[in-house]
Amino acid sequence: PARMSTFSKFREPPAALSEEWRSWSTANSVSPADLSNAAIRHALAVTRFCSARSLGCTWAEHHALLDMSRAPYAHLYDQHTVPSEARPGATSCARLHRPNASQLLALVRDSQPAVLTGLLDGWPATRKWTDEYLAAALGERRVALSVTEGAFDEPEPIERWTGTSSGGGGGASGEWVVARPAHETMKFRDALRAIASAGESGLSRYLEYFPLEAFRSPSLLADLAPPAAAAAKAAA
Repeated sequence: PARMSTFSKFREPPAALSEEWRSWSTANSVSPADLSNAAIRHALAVTRFCSARSLGCTWAEHHALLDMSRAPYAHLYDQHTVPSEARPGATSCARLHRPNASQLLALVRDSQPAVLTGLLDGWPATRKWTDEYLAAALGERRVALSVTEGAFDEPEPIERWTGTSSGGGGGASGEWVVARPAHETMKFRDALRAIASAGESGLSRYLEYFPLEAFRSPSLLADLAPPAAAAAKAAA
């Protein structure tokens, strides 16, 4: 099995929101002992809280609350394990042109690979989004870059985290850890330069789990649909 160490904290909720969360947790009998070191329980509790608020929660507020809720368990592995048994390999790869939601859900449910075509036809972003264009639109916005050694986060032998030695290449216990990367906060234009220079220091940087809605940029969101669809949405 693989244990998950997925805690990362790089944002703080506003003081008023933190107090509101604590009051809601008390009123709804949501105690730290109930949530423990199970990430899914924290995520569900925060989702319930945000759903109950008249204003809801922004993307940043939701994740800031999630970070705060999980902070007491930052030093622990998530109590859930992920089975390491591999599914049978796919023997074919479907090719779908402009699939609908039902077709996509069927692929995900069956863990089947597929080549999807036509989904970005007519999107202005495919021709407009250069580093220069994005830097002009978002250059001063602050983002948190994930930083990791190598190209991707990879499972690591648990011995690296427990301080024990297997005497070999690691992983002798059969348990592995997927650790969350470190984070650096910087302006978006600096983030573009950092991403472009990946490998020079042996580190890779990437923008992770950051939906475009978080930028609150109408011009960029308008680039993510064919012109006719964007015009119809604006008219509505």
